[in-house]
Amino acid sequence: MAQGILEDGEVIAVKKLVENPPMGHEKTFSNEVGNLMAVQHENIVKLVGFCHESQKKLVPHNGRYIIVDITEVLLCYEYLPNGSLDKYLFGT
Repeated sequence: MAQGILEDGEVIAVKKLVENPPMGHEKTFSNEVGNLMAVQHENIVKLVGFCHESQKKLVPHNGRYIIVDITEVLLCYEYLPNGSLDKYLFGT
């Protein structure tokens, strides 16, 4: 997770979904958002929004260059200043 700032000055936490996941962006995005919606609780961060961008890139493949579509999906969550839960659970 990274920290970001919206135009109105609100601080958010930004999570980048994996580029070119094996099950596709739509499924990864649906799983993440669906899980958050299913378990709404005061101790679970809220999803503020999302953004995505697709670009065509030239990449090497088997000694040749091919054009591929690269999609980046970012999820924006409310920011909680006390750090991540795993730090408290596992001491990392």
